[in-house]
Amino acid sequence: MDPNMDRRPWDWNAMVTWKGRARTLMESEYLSDATIVLSSVGNDGNEKCYNVHRIFMESASPSFQRLFREADDTSMGGRCTILISDTPSHIMDMIIRYVYLDEVEIQDLDQSLELLGSAICYKVFGLIRLLCPRIINQIKSDNALKIYKCAHEWDKVDIKEAAMDIICRDADVLIETIEFLELPEECVAEIIRRDDLGVSSELKLYYAVKRWGEMKCEREGLDPLKNENLRSTLRNLVGTIRFPLMDQEEFTLNVGVNNQILNMEDMVAILLYFTVPKEKRSGIPPGRFKSNPRVRNRERASSSASNDCQILGSYNSNQSDLGAAYVSAARQAPANDSFPDLRDLIAATRRQHIGSSHDSSHEEILKAVLNNLD
Repeated sequence: MDPNMDRRPWDWNAMVTWKGRARTLMESEYLSDATIVLSSVGNDGNEKCYNVHRIFMESASPSFQRLFREADDTSMGGRCTILISDTPSHIMDMIIRYVYLDEVEIQDLDQSLELLGSAICYKVFGLIRLLCPRIINQIKSDNALKIYKCAHEWDKVDIKEAAMDIICRDADVLIETIEFLELPEECVAEIIRRDDLGVSSELKLYYAVKRWGEMKCEREGLDPLKNENLRSTLRNLVGTIRFPLMDQEEFTLNVGVNNQILNMEDMVAILLYFTVPKEKRSGIPPGRFKSNPRVRNRERASSSASNDCQILGSYNSNQSDLGAAYVSAARQAPANDSFPDLRDLIAATRRQHIGSSHDSSHEEILKAVLNNLD
C-alpha cells in the first residue's frame, strides 16, 4: 500500500456514486491486492503491469478467479501476480475498464472482434453479452465472411446465423473473394450445403470450391495440378455441390472433360442422371448429390427445372443394384440427340480408367451400363 495514499488530493465529489468510487480505485490502484503482468510478446516489446483489485476481477470472470487462485499456490504469501502472454495491452485496458466501470469504448469492428475473442477467453460474460449485439448490427456484405469465421472459431451461434444470412443473400459475390478462399473447411462446408445459398448457378459454386481446394493445396505444400491432391483435399466438400442442378452441356464441358475432383463412380452416376427424363428421376435411388434447387434461386429457375428432391448416389456396397437402376431408367427414356454424346463420354471414361488400379467391380458395372445403353 502506498503510505502517502491518505495524503493524496481526493475528488470526493467524483466518488458520490458507485461508478465514481470504482473509477477512483481503478485509476489510483489504492488498496490493490494483485498484479496482472502482460509479457512483452505482442506488446511492442514492452512489459506492462496492472495493479488490480481481486474482488473486481474475480467477480467478473471465472477465468481470472482461477488464475489468481492458482497464483496463490505459488506466491508463498507474497503479492498475487499472474503472467499473461497472449493479450495485447489495449485489449486488457478495455477489459479492466469494463470490469470496474461496466463500460467500454471501441473504435471499430476489428477492435470489437478482438475484444470479443479475449472476453470469451477470460469468460467475461457481461462483456460478451454487450459485444455480440453490436457486432451483429455491423454485419455487412464486405465483412460477413470475416465475422462468420470468427464466430465459428468461438462457437457464437447467434453471430454465425446473422452472418450466414448475409452470406447466403450475397453468395454470388462473396464466393469469389479472397476471404472465402481463406475459410476453414468446416465453414466452407456449412455455407455450400445451405438450401438458401444465393448463387446464380451451381457451376459458379463448383469453380469457387475448386479454387478453395487449390489454395488449400498450396498452403499445405501440395501441387494443386495433381488430381489426386485436389481430389483428396476436396473429398469432404465435393458431395455438397449439387451437380444435378447443372445442365448436361455445362457439366460435360466444365466438369467432365477436365475432371479433377470427381471419382469415376460419381462421374458415371451424374452422367446417367442426365439421360433420365425429369418425370422419371424419382425412381433413382437416394444417395450422394442433392438435386433440389436452392431456395433463393427458385425464382430464377425455368419452368422446366426439376422439382424433385432426390439425391444421386455414388456406387457403394450396393453398386450392382444402383447401376442396374440407372440402366433401367435410361432404357425407359425416349431417344434423344444427347445419348450418343453421353455414350462417348462414358466410353472415354471407361477407356481411361479400366485397366488401371481400381475396384474390379467398377469394370463390370461400366460394361453393363454401356452395353445396355447401346
